Amino acid sequence: MSNTIRVVLADDHVFVRDGIKSLLENEANIEVVGEATDGLEALRMVETTHPDLLILDIRMPNLTGIEVVEKLRSENNLVKIVMLSMHESEEYVLKSIKAGADGYLLKGSSKEEFLKAVHTIANGGKYFSGDISSILIGQLSNPAAAMETKQSLDEELMITKREK
Repeated sequence: MSNTIRVVLADDHVFVRDGIKSLLENEANIEVVGEATDGLEALRMVETTHPDLLILDIRMPNLTGIEVVEKLRSENNLVKIVMLSMHESEEYVLKSIKAGADGYLLKGSSKEEFLKAVHTIANGGKYFSGDISSILIGQLSNPAAAMETKQSLDEELMITKREK
């Protein structure tokens, strides 16, 4: 049994996917086994390739990254998931974690931080970049604000479902 981390990349921007793939394939113990351009394709890729790790953009066509996480977790799929986004809004971070993501990394992260996150999550840990950690600590240290955020998230989800 090898210690190679099998990865599926899901991002609707080819340029971003190519860059991530190039970075990962320079690592001896990481293999990119699939790529997806939208949420539905990401689900199919996970189902057919059985990766150790899914690197998932939040905003994609057909299904968002958060919807992909919710679907995988509702099916008891235990693939490790790192959300990769340019959005550091509290709502996206909290929705991702609530859905079951194992980590959240900003697209502006350094190569070293990105690889550290990939290895940490693939080995069963959680990883949140520094800016994201401060959001989580803020939520934990202020339960009233956390409740308000939850209510606004619930309202936003209701609107989203109605719009769909």
